[in-house]
Amino acid sequence: MSDRTGVRSPRQSLLIACGILGSVIFTTTYLVSGALHHGYSPVYQTISSLELVSHGWVQQANFIVFAFFAVGFGLGMLKELRGGVGGTLFPLLQVPVAIGMLISGVFIHDPLHTIGDFITFLAIIAGFVVMAFRFAQEPQWRGWGIYSIVSALLMIFLLAMFGRSLHSGGPAGLFERLAAGVREVWEVILAARLLLGDASFHPASLSPEPPAAQPL
Repeated sequence: MSDRTGVRSPRQSLLIACGILGSVIFTTTYLVSGALHHGYSPVYQTISSLELVSHGWVQQANFIVFAFFAVGFGLGMLKELRGGVGGTLFPLLQVPVAIGMLISGVFIHDPLHTIGDFITFLAIIAGFVVMAFRFAQEPQWRGWGIYSIVSALLMIFLLAMFGRSLHSGGPAGLFERLAAGVREVWEVILAARLLLGDASFHPASLSPEPPAAQPL
Protein backbone atom coordinates (compact mmCIF):
# COMPACT_ATOMS: atom_id res chain seq x y z
CA MET A 1 0.00 0.00 0.00
CA SER A 2 1.04 3.64 -0.06
CA ASP A 3 3.43 4.88 2.59
CA ARG A 4 2.64 7.47 5.24
CA THR A 5 2.89 10.27 2.68
CA GLY A 6 -0.03 8.71 0.82
CA VAL A 7 2.08 7.93 -2.23
CA ARG A 8 2.56 4.38 -3.53
CA SER A 9 6.15 3.74 -4.59
CA PRO A 10 6.88 2.98 -8.27
CA ARG A 11 8.05 -0.51 -7.27
CA GLN A 12 4.82 -1.20 -5.39
CA SER A 13 2.73 0.10 -8.27
CA LEU A 14 4.63 -2.16 -10.67
CA LEU A 15 4.06 -5.20 -8.46
CA ILE A 16 0.32 -4.51 -8.29
CA ALA A 17 0.29 -3.90 -12.05
CA CYS A 18 1.60 -7.47 -12.45
CA GLY A 19 -2.00 -8.53 -11.79
CA ILE A 20 -3.05 -6.69 -14.93
CA LEU A 21 -0.03 -7.38 -17.11
CA GLY A 22 0.06 -11.09 -16.33
CA SER A 23 -3.61 -11.63 -17.16
CA VAL A 24 -3.58 -9.52 -20.32
CA ILE A 25 -0.36 -11.01 -21.70
CA PHE A 26 -1.38 -14.58 -20.87
CA THR A 27 -4.82 -14.26 -22.48
CA THR A 28 -3.60 -12.36 -25.52
CA THR A 29 -0.83 -14.87 -26.15
CA TYR A 30 -2.99 -17.98 -26.12
CA LEU A 31 -5.69 -16.28 -28.21
CA VAL A 32 -3.22 -15.16 -30.88
CA SER A 33 -1.34 -18.45 -30.80
CA GLY A 34 -4.55 -20.41 -31.29
CA ALA A 35 -5.69 -18.15 -34.12
CA LEU A 36 -2.39 -18.65 -35.96
CA HIS A 37 -2.54 -22.44 -35.82
CA HIS A 38 -4.71 -23.85 -38.59
CA GLY A 39 -7.18 -26.44 -37.39
CA TYR A 40 -7.01 -25.50 -33.73
CA SER A 41 -10.41 -25.09 -32.08
CA PRO A 42 -10.50 -22.80 -29.02
CA VAL A 43 -13.98 -24.13 -28.24
CA TYR A 44 -13.11 -27.83 -28.11
CA GLN A 45 -9.35 -27.87 -27.49
CA THR A 46 -7.66 -26.83 -24.28
CA ILE A 47 -5.19 -24.00 -23.82
CA SER A 48 -2.54 -26.59 -23.00
CA SER A 49 -3.06 -28.20 -26.41
CA LEU A 50 -1.21 -25.21 -27.84
CA GLU A 51 1.97 -26.65 -26.31
CA LEU A 52 1.72 -29.55 -28.74
CA VAL A 53 1.48 -27.54 -31.99
CA SER A 54 4.39 -26.51 -34.21
CA HIS A 55 5.01 -23.33 -32.21
CA GLY A 56 4.21 -24.97 -28.89
CA TRP A 57 7.16 -23.29 -27.17
CA VAL A 58 5.16 -20.04 -27.23
CA GLN A 59 2.49 -21.42 -24.92
CA GLN A 60 5.08 -23.10 -22.75
CA ALA A 61 6.78 -19.74 -22.29
CA ASN A 62 3.37 -18.15 -21.71
CA PHE A 63 2.73 -20.42 -18.72
CA ILE A 64 6.19 -19.75 -17.31
CA VAL A 65 6.04 -15.96 -17.74
CA PHE A 66 2.60 -15.88 -16.11
CA ALA A 67 4.08 -17.64 -13.08
CA PHE A 68 6.49 -14.74 -12.51
CA PHE A 69 3.69 -12.21 -12.83
CA ALA A 70 1.70 -14.17 -10.22
CA VAL A 71 4.61 -13.98 -7.77
CA GLY A 72 5.02 -10.26 -8.45
CA PHE A 73 1.34 -9.64 -7.79
CA GLY A 74 1.58 -11.67 -4.57
CA LEU A 75 4.48 -9.54 -3.35
CA GLY A 76 2.51 -6.41 -4.12
CA MET A 77 -0.53 -7.66 -2.26
CA LEU A 78 1.59 -8.63 0.74
CA LYS A 79 2.40 -4.97 1.30
CA GLU A 80 -1.01 -3.75 0.13
CA LEU A 81 -2.98 -5.85 2.61
CA ARG A 82 -0.66 -5.00 5.52
CA GLY A 83 -1.56 -7.96 7.70
CA GLY A 84 -5.03 -8.77 8.92
CA VAL A 85 -7.33 -11.45 7.54
CA GLY A 86 -5.65 -13.01 4.52
CA GLY A 87 -2.84 -10.49 4.67
CA THR A 88 -0.21 -13.22 4.50
CA LEU A 89 -2.22 -16.19 3.24
CA PHE A 90 -3.48 -14.63 0.01
CA PRO A 91 0.00 -13.52 -1.11
CA LEU A 92 1.36 -16.96 -0.18
CA LEU A 93 -1.32 -18.62 -2.31
CA GLN A 94 0.21 -16.93 -5.35
CA VAL A 95 3.20 -19.25 -4.89
CA PRO A 96 1.27 -22.47 -5.67
CA VAL A 97 -0.46 -20.59 -8.50
CA ALA A 98 3.00 -19.92 -9.92
CA ILE A 99 4.30 -23.42 -9.21
CA GLY A 100 1.34 -24.95 -11.00
CA MET A 101 1.90 -22.72 -14.01
CA LEU A 102 5.60 -23.60 -14.08
CA ILE A 103 4.76 -27.31 -14.03
CA SER A 104 2.26 -26.80 -16.85
CA GLY A 105 4.87 -24.94 -18.87
CA VAL A 106 7.73 -27.37 -18.37
CA PHE A 107 5.85 -30.67 -18.52
CA ILE A 108 3.59 -30.80 -21.57
CA HIS A 109 2.39 -34.37 -21.01
CA ASP A 110 0.29 -35.96 -18.29
CA PRO A 111 0.21 -36.75 -15.47
CA LEU A 112 2.51 -33.91 -14.35
CA HIS A 113 0.84 -31.36 -16.58
CA THR A 114 -2.59 -32.10 -15.12
CA ILE A 115 -1.12 -31.93 -11.61
CA GLY A 116 0.16 -28.45 -12.43
CA ASP A 117 -3.27 -27.35 -13.62
CA PHE A 118 -4.89 -28.77 -10.49
CA ILE A 119 -2.49 -26.93 -8.18
CA THR A 120 -3.06 -23.63 -9.96
CA PHE A 121 -6.84 -23.76 -10.03
CA LEU A 122 -7.10 -25.01 -6.43
CA ALA A 123 -4.90 -22.14 -5.22
CA ILE A 124 -6.94 -19.61 -7.19
CA ILE A 125 -10.22 -20.84 -5.68
CA ALA A 126 -8.69 -20.79 -2.20
CA GLY A 127 -7.54 -17.23 -2.87
CA PHE A 128 -11.08 -16.16 -3.70
CA VAL A 129 -12.35 -17.56 -0.41
CA VAL A 130 -9.55 -16.01 1.65
CA MET A 131 -10.09 -12.59 0.09
CA ALA A 132 -13.85 -12.84 0.59
CA PHE A 133 -13.22 -12.95 4.35
CA ARG A 134 -10.81 -10.02 4.10
CA PHE A 135 -13.19 -7.93 2.01
CA ALA A 136 -15.90 -8.52 4.61
CA GLN A 137 -13.72 -6.67 7.13
CA GLU A 138 -13.26 -3.63 4.90
CA PRO A 139 -16.14 -1.12 4.54
CA GLN A 140 -14.98 -0.02 1.08
CA TRP A 141 -14.70 -3.59 -0.19
CA ARG A 142 -17.67 -5.50 1.23
CA GLY A 143 -19.34 -5.91 -2.14
CA TRP A 144 -16.17 -7.63 -3.26
CA GLY A 145 -16.71 -10.29 -0.61
CA ILE A 146 -19.83 -11.42 -2.45
CA TYR A 147 -18.07 -11.04 -5.81
CA SER A 148 -15.21 -13.25 -4.62
CA ILE A 149 -17.49 -16.02 -3.33
CA VAL A 150 -19.49 -15.95 -6.57
CA SER A 151 -16.21 -16.12 -8.51
CA ALA A 152 -15.10 -19.17 -6.51
CA LEU A 153 -18.40 -20.97 -7.07
CA LEU A 154 -18.48 -20.05 -10.75
CA MET A 155 -14.95 -21.32 -11.27
CA ILE A 156 -15.78 -24.62 -9.54
CA PHE A 157 -18.81 -25.03 -11.80
CA LEU A 158 -16.89 -24.18 -14.97
CA LEU A 159 -14.03 -26.51 -14.07
CA ALA A 160 -16.52 -29.31 -13.41
CA MET A 161 -18.04 -28.71 -16.85
CA PHE A 162 -14.53 -28.58 -18.29
CA GLY A 163 -13.69 -32.00 -16.83
CA ARG A 164 -16.97 -33.47 -18.02
CA SER A 165 -16.46 -32.07 -21.52
CA LEU A 166 -12.97 -33.54 -21.76
CA HIS A 167 -14.42 -37.01 -21.39
CA SER A 168 -17.53 -36.48 -23.51
CA GLY A 169 -16.04 -34.56 -26.43
CA GLY A 170 -17.84 -31.36 -25.43
CA PRO A 171 -16.60 -27.74 -25.53
CA ALA A 172 -13.79 -28.26 -23.02
CA GLY A 173 -11.77 -25.38 -24.40
CA LEU A 174 -14.64 -22.95 -23.93
CA PHE A 175 -15.24 -23.95 -20.31
CA GLU A 176 -11.53 -23.77 -19.52
CA ARG A 177 -11.25 -20.28 -21.00
CA LEU A 178 -14.30 -19.11 -19.09
CA ALA A 179 -12.85 -20.49 -15.85
CA ALA A 180 -9.53 -18.76 -16.47
CA GLY A 181 -11.39 -15.59 -17.37
CA VAL A 182 -13.15 -15.52 -14.00
CA ARG A 183 -9.83 -15.17 -12.24
CA GLU A 184 -8.30 -12.81 -14.78
CA VAL A 185 -11.20 -10.36 -14.72
CA TRP A 186 -11.29 -10.39 -10.90
CA GLU A 187 -7.57 -9.73 -10.65
CA VAL A 188 -7.45 -7.05 -13.35
CA ILE A 189 -10.30 -5.09 -11.76
CA LEU A 190 -8.81 -5.45 -8.27
CA ALA A 191 -5.37 -4.26 -9.40
CA ALA A 192 -6.85 -1.40 -11.41
CA ARG A 193 -8.95 -0.24 -8.46
CA LEU A 194 -5.90 -0.17 -6.22
CA LEU A 195 -3.73 1.63 -8.77
CA LEU A 196 -6.41 4.23 -9.44
CA GLY A 197 -6.69 4.90 -5.72
CA ASP A 198 -10.41 4.16 -5.64
CA ALA A 199 -10.02 2.16 -2.42
CA SER A 200 -7.36 0.76 -0.14
CA PHE A 201 -7.04 -1.70 2.73
CA HIS A 202 -6.89 -0.68 6.35
CA PRO A 203 -3.62 -1.62 8.11
CA ALA A 204 -4.19 -4.33 10.68
CA SER A 205 -1.67 -2.76 13.02
CA LEU A 206 -3.71 0.39 13.46
CA SER A 207 -6.47 0.44 16.06
CA PRO A 208 -9.13 3.10 16.25
CA GLU A 209 -8.08 6.16 18.17
CA PRO A 210 -9.82 6.59 21.51
CA PRO A 211 -12.39 9.38 21.58
CA ALA A 212 -11.08 12.74 22.70
CA ALA A 213 -11.76 13.62 26.30
CA GLN A 214 -14.62 16.00 26.74
CA PRO A 215 -13.95 19.13 28.77
CA LEU A 216 -15.64 19.21 32.17
